[in-house]
Amino acid sequence: MVEGKTELPEFREYAERKYPELDEDLITMIEDLIEREKQRKEVMAIG
Repeated sequence: MVEGKTELPEFREYAERKYPELDEDLITMIEDLIEREKQRKEVMAIG
């Protein structure tokens, strides 16, 4: 498992509880966007 993904299950659980009408694919896309932002911030911090 990739570091940084530890928060994603929490997001998924929250989204499924708060917005049960959201499509599974939409939740996955949001998770991917969150992960990309984390990776971008890591790259910016390194160099």
